[in-house]
Amino acid sequence: MSGDAPGVVITTRDIYDKVVEVGGKVDGMLAAHERIREQVGDHEQRLRAAERWRYALPVSVLLGGLSATSTLLATLL
Repeated sequence: MSGDAPGVVITTRDIYDKVVEVGGKVDGMLAAHERIREQVGDHEQRLRAAERWRYALPVSVLLGGLSATSTLLATLL
């Protein structure tokens, strides 16, 4: 190659600087991922608790109604 040909010179320092920059971005993404995982885990627990309450409520109402009916019938008879 002759000395007058245009070209790009990339030094090992340039490569090192970019690797450090990318490593910082990856560390930031990992921290964000951990925060999101913690929030999603809490969200899932809250949803499960709400679903347990939602499914337990009709059963409780039904059993309460049956209990009141049987008490009323026992009192009248």
